[in-house]
Amino acid sequence: MKRLFKFEFTRLKNTKLLILMPAVFIVIGLAGMLLANVFYEKVDSEIKILNVLNAYNQFTFIFFSFIYILVFAQDYKKGINVFMEQIGFSEREVLCSKGVWLYLISLLSTNITLIILFFYLGNNDISYLCTMLFSLDLNLIFIILFSMFLAVLVKNNMIATLICFAMFIVFNTANLLCFGIFNQADPNSISYNAIYQAIGEKVTQDTLNSLPFRLADYTLPLIILPNIVWIILLALTILFLTRKGRKTNGL
Repeated sequence: MKRLFKFEFTRLKNTKLLILMPAVFIVIGLAGMLLANVFYEKVDSEIKILNVLNAYNQFTFIFFSFIYILVFAQDYKKGINVFMEQIGFSEREVLCSKGVWLYLISLLSTNITLIILFFYLGNNDISYLCTMLFSLDLNLIFIILFSMFLAVLVKNNMIATLICFAMFIVFNTANLLCFGIFNQADPNSISYNAIYQAIGEKVTQDTLNSLPFRLADYTLPLIILPNIVWIILLALTILFLTRKGRKTNGL
């Protein structure tokens, strides 16, 4: 596996994604901060940094899903998976190595930028920072796995990307109707609204307002549970779709 991780790292480096992805993530963070300063000029710093988190959640799903899907799907289109199997790597191992690298790049880029902007905007509550980072990092896993799922299912990056865009709208609508339990990288999700209420803001999502408890009292469980359920479901589905992958030895 070490050889495979090194090989996939080299491929990402050759496609310039090691530079492009962090650069775009930094731009998204800065855009989120600038928009917060424009539209929420008179609100406190906690709301402004939450707008940065929201920018990362939505733009990662909308924009970076295209990059994630492309990385996963291009091997199917170019027949590289067949070559990888011939040299001893299964489909699951290749997908796993790609997913780990994409996650590490995304995590480091977003987390470092969010931390810098957190203090730049005048925030000092470390527990609030950790809560946002924890939510973002789980959302990144979900988005990458969802992109991987679509790439494996469709094996065509353009069609998979169009489906992903459509699902963003479907998830958003489903969150409005079903207590925000679907895509958590969404301002209508139960986890985002729990964080929102925890900083003293009023939740305006109707289904979430109908719940018989305060979201802020269960912020951590509401961040963990929906994400973990979807992550497990996606992981199991991907394992099922790649069940015919040849097992390799000696790696």
